[in-house]
Amino acid sequence: MRSTPPQAGDAVGGRYRLGALRERDDFGVWHDGADLATGGAVAVRLLVGVPPPTRRFEVESRRALGLQHAHLGRLHGTFRLTDGRAGYAVDPPRGDTLADRCARAPLSLAEALAVLDALLAALEVCHAAGVTHRDVRPEQVRLVEGAGEARVRLDGAGVAQLFSDGAAPALGGVLYGHPQFTAPEQWVNRAADARTDLYAVGLLGYVMIAGRHFVEPGAPLDVCRRHFRAQRPAPVRSASGERVPSDLAAALVRAAHPEARARFPDASAMRAALAAIAARTPAPFDSAEKWDLEPTIDIEGELLGGSINLHAQDLEALLVRDGDPAFSIDESPDDTLIDLDDDATEWS
Repeated sequence: MRSTPPQAGDAVGGRYRLGALRERDDFGVWHDGADLATGGAVAVRLLVGVPPPTRRFEVESRRALGLQHAHLGRLHGTFRLTDGRAGYAVDPPRGDTLADRCARAPLSLAEALAVLDALLAALEVCHAAGVTHRDVRPEQVRLVEGAGEARVRLDGAGVAQLFSDGAAPALGGVLYGHPQFTAPEQWVNRAADARTDLYAVGLLGYVMIAGRHFVEPGAPLDVCRRHFRAQRPAPVRSASGERVPSDLAAALVRAAHPEARARFPDASAMRAALAAIAARTPAPFDSAEKWDLEPTIDIEGELLGGSINLHAQDLEALLVRDGDPAFSIDESPDDTLIDLDDDATEWS
């Protein structure tokens, strides 16, 4: 029987004092916290919603703790709870998320390119250390103001691999991350690598520059199908009214390609391509029209954040709908995900 999770006021990991409960998510709970060794503020996540990790938790913890970069949120430490479940402490939330910023007003091309450059610089460090983020999305990107602070901060690096246990089947494993920013290979539990993160960065580029996402919210299988089959539009005008250079539009299309092998090979290559574009000032555009895209397909239903299990037969039906396969996912199965519930078919 599962023990009662620690509460506000408790000390965990021999080092972190839990403060107020901040939020719950699919994998556990978040508390404000304090580092008893330094007196500094942290955010503490208790992974009470997933099974106890295996010994790989310690291996992946050391890998994640080694990630250091001005644009990476810091992982302060990891620990096991008394019932064997795990937790970790990270930098507390500061500043707006990218989701908050985009909701207020469109970013200029220069602002969007600066954010993309910072994210790719952070991912270069992750990938060099053998860490695939797997959960790059607007809520994981913080825009921090203040002297000596990096303006762009990518949170969550290394966290996905803390869930690893090597026991998931080739199909039907947990989809970790927000479904609207999850690469096609993750939906069918194929191996994630650096190009998986670049796919998410490309989708962030669409949201920042174009002001909308070509993957509409909807029922899980509809969202999955859209990642495979949706047309990748080439924006002509940005949400801020600027003309989008054709090579920038082409870079977004390439990064968001459903086939991993057709994307940029690594973060450095994508970063270099965008840096060359950023060095040129885009021509102004004086029309109030923000978009010039092919029509999109509306998907009914509501998408909730979290994880999903997809059965093999459902995926097979999805990928061969209308009589032909969508795209060939030819990479090896990803065995680093936990299968929480074989019977789950809804967003949790």
